[in-house]
Amino acid sequence: MPPRAKKEPKEKKDRKEKKVSKKAAADEKKKAETEAALGSMSLADRLAEEGIIATCSHNARSMHRNFKDINVLNFSITYFGKVLMEECDIALNYGRRYGLIGRNGSGKSTFMNVLGARGIPIPDSIDIYHLKHEIEASDMTALEAVLSVDEERKKLQTEVDELSELMTDDSLPEEQSEAWNKILLMISHSQEFMNEVCTNIIELTSKKLVYYAGNYDTYVKTKAEKEENQMKRYNWEQDQIKHMKDYIARFGHGSAKLARQAQSKEKTLEKMVREGLTERVQHEATGDFKFPNPEPIPPPVLMFQNVAFGYPGQPLLYSNVEMGLDLDSRVALVGANGTGKTTLLKLITGDLVAVSGNVRPHSKLRIARFSQHFVDVLDLEQTPLVYFRSLFPTKSVEDFQGGMLLVSHDMRLISQVAKEIWIVEGQRIRVYEGEIADFKMQVRKQLKLGDK
Repeated sequence: MPPRAKKEPKEKKDRKEKKVSKKAAADEKKKAETEAALGSMSLADRLAEEGIIATCSHNARSMHRNFKDINVLNFSITYFGKVLMEECDIALNYGRRYGLIGRNGSGKSTFMNVLGARGIPIPDSIDIYHLKHEIEASDMTALEAVLSVDEERKKLQTEVDELSELMTDDSLPEEQSEAWNKILLMISHSQEFMNEVCTNIIELTSKKLVYYAGNYDTYVKTKAEKEENQMKRYNWEQDQIKHMKDYIARFGHGSAKLARQAQSKEKTLEKMVREGLTERVQHEATGDFKFPNPEPIPPPVLMFQNVAFGYPGQPLLYSNVEMGLDLDSRVALVGANGTGKTTLLKLITGDLVAVSGNVRPHSKLRIARFSQHFVDVLDLEQTPLVYFRSLFPTKSVEDFQGGMLLVSHDMRLISQVAKEIWIVEGQRIRVYEGEIADFKMQVRKQLKLGDK
């Protein structure tokens, strides 16, 4: 028989437990001291703790406490010494809905954090609700989290009712415009959402804020026209400069008459430079990624034969599913939350196994999956460019000729990419006869009828 483990003396065990309890108490004390220190810090100091320094030249005395607009001059932000915004003017007007856009890393989220922390002069009458993209982790259970806010629930009920009326699914955002009586500033990657909601677009580019009236499509059109006119002006100025320089070089030392004309052109040139020349339009660098062309595979590439699936102890999500995908498939999968869209993808990739029926992939089929949690598998030491080059090192063809199944909330992406719409409902998958915009309007009508 194996030797018995020696029992730890009670005194030694008590000392260990005492050490643990002392350490826990010390940790709690340190946490409380940190929270108290943060509570006593000014807003500027809190931002500085995060590496953010925000400055402006706004005269707070000229701002009445009941103002409904936010206007700040010469606003600048640095993040750990890096300048993100420089001498920008902030103009957010009551009743307007702004979409803030700009390339990743330009400083959009930092700007929002400064506003959320009231890091600039904002009228006292304006309350700020800063909804961040990600919720901070907490040790509370879901029930504890709900109960902890019960005291605030009554206080916020009026605001909730107002927002519910504005954000209801059975009416269009443009129909709700007149009911909006706040300032909304948002960051979104959904062009369709910004088209329906935004009254203005603010672009953060080259450390400046550029304002555009209208929604996202209007912004794209206006910016294109602005850049076209800017390039016309730039080319005209450069052409004038070239001709004047040539004339000065040729006739600057000629006859008295020609020399006077050369001097006149030189003064004109100096005036143009002094007053400022039009800059050339600078387009931000973009990466052009193409997927390698797959080898020809005879259909069917992937088949579902009488497939059924359900999680243990729960009703079936799918029953008697018959479908197939080929290399020319461009399918968008849509349906209500919880109907099994992600589950279907996992059945395709083999992460889940059908409880009955068969999922038959071709022996040469290779599947690449890009999910909403794709970041979890990335090598964070690599840049995106290096990562994608490591995946696709060979020369790519012009267009990807493989099949695709897409699950997305981006209606614009679906409309540009998908050739078919598949609806997940009632444990089945059916093909929708129509465009994604038609499907969206149909869902809205059904929700509207259901509320009556």
